[in-house]
Amino acid sequence: MNSSEELEKNHNNSIEIVDSSPNDERAIYEVVRETRLDSYPNEEYGVTKEDIASMLLTKGSEKYEQIMKKREENSGNNPNFHTWVAKDHNEVIGFCLVVKHEDANEVKSIYVLPKYQGKGIGKALMVKAFDWVDKEKPLKLGVVVYNTQARNFYRKLGFVETGRPWHNENPTPTSGKQIPSIEMIKTFD
Repeated sequence: MNSSEELEKNHNNSIEIVDSSPNDERAIYEVVRETRLDSYPNEEYGVTKEDIASMLLTKGSEKYEQIMKKREENSGNNPNFHTWVAKDHNEVIGFCLVVKHEDANEVKSIYVLPKYQGKGIGKALMVKAFDWVDKEKPLKLGVVVYNTQARNFYRKLGFVETGRPWHNENPTPTSGKQIPSIEMIKTFD
């Protein structure tokens, strides 16, 4: 059974994976927000929910509105960027953004709302990415070191850890903590 068939079986055809549109940008950001707040806090690493919240834009703020307007205007304009969204009854519940670089492909972001994780949606999004990328080049991504669920997910899809750190975001504004990430890579031999 392929990923699309699994998705259909598990969700009675209510979930679909489609190309994103400019109208999806705000919903995509809300998926990022909810998923990061759920997945990124970690007591052992001293990363709190407040740290994560401080890294996110505040919905309705001037900066949020400026960035959303720019994303909506630029959505779909670059042939080396592609974003797919997972929708449940037309509500965005996940997405995957992939970029083709000169030397490699990169998964910039993949997020699925926590209540939809473990249902084949992330896999279905990644299959779309696998079909789109240049298979002559590796596919790279960064994953938070302590996010065991995500690391296992990528391993099941054929990614291996390289041992190299991934370029991190800026430190959290509240505590200055870095969210440690590592590189994973998949080749299409």
